[in-house]
Amino acid sequence: MSTPSSVSIAKLRADVGGRVIGPDDPEYDEARTPFYGGIDRRPAAIVRVKDDMDVARVVSMARETELELAVRSGGHSIPATACPRAGS
Repeated sequence: MSTPSSVSIAKLRADVGGRVIGPDDPEYDEARTPFYGGIDRRPAAIVRVKDDMDVARVVSMARETELELAVRSGGHSIPATACPRAGS
């Protein structure tokens, strides 16, 4: 089994039309915190997609790099199953 490669924040920013937030960005901590709080996960990147093409690009990138992908849309998951995982 191969190991996942890392995500390139620069490549994500070049490939998607939405906002890409990386660990070095000032809004990273706020963006990674779920609505309900109490969860401390640190994803490799947070992508706020602009449209369906962005979704397709991000899913393809995750597949190509073999990185985990988590979808978060509105904080409707008290046990944090909709929150990004560390390293995703």
